[in-house]
Amino acid sequence: MKFRITILLILLCLIGCAQNVDANRLFEKGNDKFSLGNYHSAIEYYDQAIEKFSNDSEYYYNRGTCYLYIGKYKKSIKDYDTSIRLNEKNTDAISNKGLALMYLKDYDKSIVEFTKAIQLEPSYDNYYNRAYTKYYKSDYKGALEDFNISINLNNKFADAYNNRGNVKDALNDYEGALSDFLKAIELNPKSWKAYNGVGISYDNLKQYEKSKNAYTKSIELNANNPAAFDNRAMVKLKLKDEDGCCEDLKRAIELTKNGQRAQIHYEKYCKYD
Repeated sequence: MKFRITILLILLCLIGCAQNVDANRLFEKGNDKFSLGNYHSAIEYYDQAIEKFSNDSEYYYNRGTCYLYIGKYKKSIKDYDTSIRLNEKNTDAISNKGLALMYLKDYDKSIVEFTKAIQLEPSYDNYYNRAYTKYYKSDYKGALEDFNISINLNNKFADAYNNRGNVKDALNDYEGALSDFLKAIELNPKSWKAYNGVGISYDNLKQYEKSKNAYTKSIELNANNPAAFDNRAMVKLKLKDEDGCCEDLKRAIELTKNGQRAQIHYEKYCKYD
């Protein structure tokens, strides 16, 4: 009887090991598709891997990240929850769950997840993500505190300077915002967002020619950004360049889906056109 039980256990072990090998093979194929940005195909492989072996935290984490990247945030949260259940210290899953909640505009729950991630791993990117969420929640003081910590942990992080500049702008600290936007450009000279921020800062400081030049640089780096055209239009208006203003507003309207802000400006300032 003992001999038969031993044989049965060995067979079960071999079957389980074979399933794990198959699952890992499918998982790696999914990873190959993921690295190529082919997230739908990656999900298919991860589905198969999970069907073979459903107790690996990374399988759910990777599939959840695919869902995150294709905008299926609720599905991503479900996978991240399973990943976290299987590995409570999977800070990447916790942090990404926070991102998914932020994209769903559930800012309070998002902040809770980022706080959990920070408690496990107080990294610059976890502080950055929580700061970004606080900014969207209009908690500018809290966002500023977290961006400060993020930058202290990594003073080469251009996006942190750029978004801290946005916070300072919201707090009417225009000189401080300008300093941060310029630092972001120093770290990333191709940051059209930072140049747009510089334009906003100079506009607020009533340095309109410098503002216009910054918006122009932003547009050179990204000619599909309607906000830069709309912003430059308003500066051109202050510089008495009505024709240039209206040309920029036309382009902003063309580039944006609803065009509401640019359309309002156009109807207000370009009726003669």
